[in-house]
Amino acid sequence: MKNVIIGNSAAGVSAAETIRNIDKDASITIISDEKHGFYSRCLLTYYLSGEISKKMLFIRPDDFFDKLNINFMPSRRAVKIANGVVILEDGSDVQYDKLLVATGASANRIDIPGSDADGLFCMRDLNDLTVIDSRLSGVKAAVVIGGGLVGIKTACSLAKRGIKITVLIASGTVLSQMIDANSGNMVKAVLEKNNLKIKTGVIPKEIIKKSGKLAGISLNNGETIDCQIAIMGKGVEPNTELVKGLKIQVNSGIVVDNRMETAIKGIYAAGDVAETMDIALQSSRVNAIWPCAVEQGRIAGANMAGKIRQYPGSLRMNSISSFGLDVIALGIVDPKDDEYEIFTPKHNIEQNIYKKLILKDDILCGAILVNDIKQAGFYNSLIKKRMKITKFKKDLINGELIRSNFLKCFK
Repeated sequence: MKNVIIGNSAAGVSAAETIRNIDKDASITIISDEKHGFYSRCLLTYYLSGEISKKMLFIRPDDFFDKLNINFMPSRRAVKIANGVVILEDGSDVQYDKLLVATGASANRIDIPGSDADGLFCMRDLNDLTVIDSRLSGVKAAVVIGGGLVGIKTACSLAKRGIKITVLIASGTVLSQMIDANSGNMVKAVLEKNNLKIKTGVIPKEIIKKSGKLAGISLNNGETIDCQIAIMGKGVEPNTELVKGLKIQVNSGIVVDNRMETAIKGIYAAGDVAETMDIALQSSRVNAIWPCAVEQGRIAGANMAGKIRQYPGSLRMNSISSFGLDVIALGIVDPKDDEYEIFTPKHNIEQNIYKKLILKDDILCGAILVNDIKQAGFYNSLIKKRMKITKFKKDLINGELIRSNFLKCFK
């Protein structure tokens, strides 16, 4: 059985390991447009800040592919899927019986005058990081465009390198896709206390160039920010191009069933490119986070190897820890629908403590925890299991969870 995997990150490698655990003789090929082995994208900002070495990014040994008898094809770009083959950019092809599309997502770029300037970067993969790191010598000021998770983590990493940082955010709050305004304001205050300049409600209008190099950014409010480099952190877009033209449904991502299989038998998708059932929302969604990619890869790999495994659904989970502030967000965090109940058992601005719980029909659907994260695992389990918490709802919304209630949930 020829198993071909396009993509060498969390979903792809997880699938390959699962296939090999089930079938010691299966043919496994991983096609990657990157030249590197398997590394953790989650650790990139820690390397950028100088907290870890480059070697620590790689979370499998150098002989990983050889030991698992995996045919690893680095620096090869897949451009088409047709008639049981994957066609590569150089014109060659790879035959498959089962195929996993684990192509991930690409960083969104800004399209404004001057956006071709030398010094404007994305922060998505190790290639991006290598180029950025090589350009930091002599950089005194940098701009991060976007106040999402990647943008804020990148800004904090550069600040730890002694660079003056300005973060430009179109919305009115930090991490607006991850947390609500109350917790976002707490994060903003801590960042500003640590010398990061945060500008909300502003949009870059033009990249200013000198001799082709980035020299600053002008904003829609008439202000100009001087800087030597700028990094875009404006979210990502699933890489669905490979399945266009095939009889496969694509919404935000590639739509799959609970076995991670597409509408074409034998073709699977997993990771940041896949659209699955969201447990909290109870509707399909792309949840582009590492733990979801790993789990989806395992499910896809098992089914590719002939073991029927069902994916229970994804759940959005994000966390950030910077300058002594710990934030965890789970599931739905800022609902606009009146069907949801919202409780804030803790909100202490002076101590930077905040807890918000979101319920619907007495089922926990989401939570935000700031500097009081010890019950995060419990809340995560409640959301995933979709348990009615009616019997101890009062204790839950008061932030008073006791051991007997915890055990009661999982009997």
